[in-house]
Amino acid sequence: MLVLHERRPATHATTSTCQIRLDVMAVPDRRWLEHPAGVVGVLTDLATTQPDPPTGDTDGEESDSRLLAWAVVYEDIGAEGTELTEVRRIDALDLDGRTYQITRVRGEDRAVVVIDDDPVPARTSATRAGLAALLGAGFPIDFDARCDDEATAADLDPDGR
Repeated sequence: MLVLHERRPATHATTSTCQIRLDVMAVPDRRWLEHPAGVVGVLTDLATTQPDPPTGDTDGEESDSRLLAWAVVYEDIGAEGTELTEVRRIDALDLDGRTYQITRVRGEDRAVVVIDDDPVPARTSATRAGLAALLGAGFPIDFDARCDDEATAADLDPDGR
């Protein structure tokens, strides 16, 4: 599981630049393998049992953090004509309802990225329902703690990475 969030520095910090952070939330392998409803079932269960998503506040500094999106990474089987292929997928859903899917076929150098600004549930990944449950689970989201709209990519990553 991946959690994407925006983090504002503490009020006493020397910078006002926000950081976009990605945290990994480990879920035991057996939970994915043993759940009768598969990946979607695990996501839905997490929405009802996960106390709070990680906020990235691991440095001991206070900050405002706003959840932006949840994502799940999983192995899948894709169909290429009559051939079955092993693929790795990352499915994500952001607060605006936009869906993202990154798919890489095993052995391929490149991945396919699909972003849908206005997803129709019948044409989206089955994981969307579970990701929506995570977003709607009532985790604390501070919509007023947004970064300055004038922020540039360099502001978000001053080291240029």
